[in-house]
Amino acid sequence: MEKLVIFVHIPKTAGTTMRLVIQQNYSEKNIYHHHSQISSEVAQQVFSSQHNFQIIKGNLGFGFHELLPPLSPNDFTYITMLRDPIQRTISHYYYYQQESPISTPEYPLDWDEFCGRVANNLMTRFLSGLEFYYERVFGCYFNLHLAKVKEDKRLGGYYHYSPEQMLALAKRNLTEYFRFFGITEKFEASMLLLKKTLGWKKMYFTPMNKGEKKPLDFDLSPTTLAIINRYNELDIELYQYAQVLFEQRISEQGDDLDQELQKFQAKNQRYSLLVNSQQVQEMFNKR
Repeated sequence: MEKLVIFVHIPKTAGTTMRLVIQQNYSEKNIYHHHSQISSEVAQQVFSSQHNFQIIKGNLGFGFHELLPPLSPNDFTYITMLRDPIQRTISHYYYYQQESPISTPEYPLDWDEFCGRVANNLMTRFLSGLEFYYERVFGCYFNLHLAKVKEDKRLGGYYHYSPEQMLALAKRNLTEYFRFFGITEKFEASMLLLKKTLGWKKMYFTPMNKGEKKPLDFDLSPTTLAIINRYNELDIELYQYAQVLFEQRISEQGDDLDQELQKFQAKNQRYSLLVNSQQVQEMFNKR
């Protein structure tokens, strides 16, 4: 039996492009789309009934497998994409200000508030399981996100969770449970590694949902950079750890990978030129 794949879509890590790649490799009937406003209880009901899901995707943290019928570690695996924490936070900030369904004039957030409430070591929280734990507390990820914006008192120890323990859990989970993870800045190499790891066939892509919300006069001031760094110290360390692990997994593929990568880059560039991004977006939205 093939492993059930659980895709942890961390915001602003090229997850939307990954979702398109997923849809090219799995039949729609075998994909479970976990939306941010679907409660954990509803998801559990879905999986308690008979289904043929082969992959689960959505803004969900490590721990989602706890909702599924009893599975051994050999029956499922996680995959995700990670991104430089500074760039991820910047992209997330401008997306949040203009596109987030919970972004309203009532809750405008400056950089300090945004990093403290929303982008506070987000990758580490997703991979440690803490984000999923609080998703269970608040019913769904959408409500958890809104609770953080409003500083809901029920968050309890969310911001005071032991940093050392959370980072250690994230590293352990990444190593033991994520059969594949990619690096956004090395997306093409990541796709080749994914192909070799999970045996996917259709890996060509055109970038989707690229952040174009930054103002033309955007300038990352030293003050803003210091704020982002202060709230993402764990993510920075996790990302450095992931980069080393990623290169190890790449090196395990042998010397031929460099040549394969060059060929793949050339072919994917031609693919991107041939495929109209608007047509791809329309196809994506229909699914």
